[in-house]
Amino acid sequence: MFIVGLLLLVTKLIIMALNRFAGTDITILKEIPYLSNFLPLVLMVVGGVGSDQLKKKYVE
Repeated sequence: MFIVGLLLLVTKLIIMALNRFAGTDITILKEIPYLSNFLPLVLMVVGGVGSDQLKKKYVE
């Protein structure tokens, strides 16, 4: 999940850079802006916590 969140964040940053510097008009979920803002963060946090729990479980 961490990788999925990271990919979403990188994709969002690339699209924002294209909109700013190349003059494109790409919208990301215009109706639900909070989803596109917080979904990558939530996925990265959940993935990090989940991988930590699995690491603790299988190291013992």
